[in-house]
Order: sequence, then C-alpha cells, then structure tokens
Amino acid sequence: MALDSSKKVLDRGYTEHMIGSIQDGAKLFQMMNLKAPTDIVQSVIRGLSILELVAGHEAPLKAQDVAAFSGLHVATTYHLLNTLVHAGYLRKEDGAFALSSKVAELYSQYDRQLRPSPASLAAIHRLAAESEETAYVSRWHQGDVTIAGVAEGRRAVRVTGLHVGVRGHAHARASGKVLLAFGPPDRLAQYLARTPLEPRTSRTIVEPAALRKELEAIRQRGYSIDREEFVEGVCCLAAPILDETGSASVALTVTIPATRFAEVHKTVGSLLIREADAVTRDLISSLA
Repeated sequence: MALDSSKKVLDRGYTEHMIGSIQDGAKLFQMMNLKAPTDIVQSVIRGLSILELVAGHEAPLKAQDVAAFSGLHVATTYHLLNTLVHAGYLRKEDGAFALSSKVAELYSQYDRQLRPSPASLAAIHRLAAESEETAYVSRWHQGDVTIAGVAEGRRAVRVTGLHVGVRGHAHARASGKVLLAFGPPDRLAQYLARTPLEPRTSRTIVEPAALRKELEAIRQRGYSIDREEFVEGVCCLAAPILDETGSASVALTVTIPATRFAEVHKTVGSLLIREADAVTRDLISSLA
C-alpha cells in the first residue's frame, strides 16, 4: 500500500470512515462530562447518514433507493439530497446521486491533520520489511487513537476494516494503550469520561482500575501488548514516539497473528523499540 499522500487515492472506505467520524463526534460530545447540547439538528445527522450511504455504493443512487435504504420518507430524502447537491457534497447525474469532488477536498484536509512524519513512515516500512508483518503508525487524534499510515509485510495478517483513518477503542488496542500510558496526565481521565470501555473480545480490558494497572505496566516496560484484545486471533506490539517532554501522541505498531506471537514477539519487539527510539531522536532533534 503506497503511503505517499500525493499518490494516495481517496477510496470509499476512507470516505465512509471520515463521514462516520463526523457522526461519531456528535455522539461522543454528548457522552463527555460537558454540558450536552440541547440543539442537535436531526436533519444534519440524517444528511450525513445519506452522504455515508451514497459513499458506500459503487453506482449513483436514485432518491427512491436512498429512501428505501435509509428508512426516510421519499419527500424528506429529496429535500436532503437536493440540499447536499446545493452544498456541493453530492452531484446529480441522470436522476441519480453520487459523491462530488468536495468530499475528496474534505478528506484531503483530514488527511493533512493525520499525515505522519517521513521518519515515521520510513520506520514502519523498515519494520514491515524486517519483521514481514504489518506495521502501523497511529496518532492520538480527537480524543482517541487513529491509524495514520500502514505498511504491509510479506507474511502480513489482514485485519478487516483497519486502514488509514480508522479510529477508536484505544483501551483495546496496543497503540491506544501505549498512547494512554505515555500521554499527558489528563488524557486517560478525559478518555474514561467520554468512552465506555466496551469489550471487543473476551480479553478486552473493561474495568478502569484494570486499565490503569495495565498502563502502569506499559510505562515500566516501555511498550504495550495487545493479546487478542481488539481482534480474535491477532496480537500487536506498540511503542511510543516521545516528544521533548517525554509525552507521546504518535506510536508505531506491529500486528502479529496469535499463532506466531510466542515465536516472534521478542524479536519483533526489539525491532519496534529500535525504530521508535530512532523516530523519537529524529523528532527531538528537529525541535532543537
């Protein structure tokens, strides 16, 4: 997978996730320990849902199809579709609706916020080449862990749905746990305040006290381990990229099938720490 953003092509998976993130943001805001807004505009949520629906189909959709998929009245659907066309997010062709280039422009702006450093990208490519496993660079973005770059190794395990832009479930992911462990002091408190510790597998940590204990162990160890906590059959190792204050908002991760984990995790862990340390040095020297 090419990671140079100038060569990266916007695909529907990225678009769906970007739109889903906007919707998730409203839900997360309501869950935070802040005064929940009382003026949520339901039509905006419906419009975003329609945008996501159109993004998920290869061919343009007619209004009747959108209404059937969304469960909205046809008249309401027409109003929302025409509004999205007027705003530039959809285009109408031969009586059907498709995404417009404005969505790609939105993604481009989102991508710039996520874009990892050249040193981080180079590190995950070296990790993928030497370990032959999939390597990721992730960052803490909008209150949770988000994948910012991927490099696949020769023996890479493919985890469905994991691509650039995917976010969430920091408590269940090696990258998320390491960024909670090495983040600013208030990061964990804010995460717990707005995010239920939902189980992804039977091994996911779902109690705040147990998570705090795990994060302390990660700080002592210097890296985190996901033992099938996010996806059954998949383990991960993650190490932080530290800034000049000793805090981390970026992490490197290697994904390993559970069947190979016991055999290779020490070797892969050494490679991971080596690369994370190298990127840390590069970051700190660039700030000097």
